[in-house]
Amino acid sequence: MYRALGLQRARVRGIALRCEQLVDAAAVAEQLSFDQGRERRLRAEKAIDLLNARFGSGTVGPAASYRQTG
Repeated sequence: MYRALGLQRARVRGIALRCEQLVDAAAVAEQLSFDQGRERRLRAEKAIDLLNARFGSGTVGPAASYRQTG
């Protein structure tokens, strides 16, 4: 957000946000996020959970958690 302001020096020290008419988290379709990388990881995590539920625990996981062969 600070980069989007286009300032050369960090003159902005804080931003205030006011939220009104909040609802219970269970009633919200999707939580907003400004981090594209985090959104991608969350989507991948949901897909992994669905596949593990269907084919058994540990069937699918992050590639870094598997040992290399050869």
